[in-house]
Amino acid sequence: MPLRASLPALAMLACSAPPPPASPESAEEPRLDQVVAYFDGEPIRWLQVAERSLEVDPRGSVEKYLWWRVVRDLREKERIRHSPDELSRRARVAVDQSRRRLGEEGFRELLRNRNQTEEELRLAFASGRNLSDVLALEKLLFHHFYRAGAARAEAFLFTDEEDADVFLEYLEREGSPEEAYRKFSGTHQKGRNERIRTGFFSDRIPDPAIPERVRTTLLAMRPGQFTEVVRSPYGGFLGVYGVFERIDPAGPAQPVPAAEILERILADPPASERLQQFVRTEVALHRIEYEDRNPAGD
Repeated sequence: MPLRASLPALAMLACSAPPPPASPESAEEPRLDQVVAYFDGEPIRWLQVAERSLEVDPRGSVEKYLWWRVVRDLREKERIRHSPDELSRRARVAVDQSRRRLGEEGFRELLRNRNQTEEELRLAFASGRNLSDVLALEKLLFHHFYRAGAARAEAFLFTDEEDADVFLEYLEREGSPEEAYRKFSGTHQKGRNERIRTGFFSDRIPDPAIPERVRTTLLAMRPGQFTEVVRSPYGGFLGVYGVFERIDPAGPAQPVPAAEILERILADPPASERLQQFVRTEVALHRIEYEDRNPAGD
């Protein structure tokens, strides 16, 4: 897949949900002489845009290529493919994501502006290259989780040390974090507190809500286990952390459960920030040397 066809998918990672593709034909690879816009009636072609991008931001253009190259190689290594049914189901989730992001009124306005029904929008998602590329990144992320091992955690955060100690007592007595938090919230609160559930994380793909020294401990825990009270290295709060879901490492040579991975993605698509994080860590595994040591260009 050429770089020029995949750049929109890389840009999508900055969005919380995939934007609607321009048209179902966007799944086709553009030609260098293809017209992409008109400026006062003058046609603007892909080659003009690419050349100017290299002139204006050469380092950024190279970095986009490196992202594409790493993802392409991973897709080939992991043999990532999508069936029409998988794309259709992921498109349905993308429509639901758009509705939640825009709100019902904003979503209806989107349909009016595009002169589409909800089903037509779903079909446009399913046939566009962008959604296919994002689904590939989501699959690759979960391939990593299944090979390396991963966990989802919940963090109970407190500003008052006595609150944290009392909650831990409830937790040890009740055994259930839901029941412990319910009783704690109803009877004892001297400071502020918050409960957070993370997405999956691994040793190489951390979650910002989990301190580094706690992450290693959690990855060795089983669901239902909790830490003692941990003081944040950033100051200001204390936490009790526990694992509520775990993926045991399968190892690099073992097959991954493709059907299970798809269901996890459809139930809770990874955030765009997590996909960005994954690609950055994969790029960092490679030795990259920029040929800019001679400023004069001789």
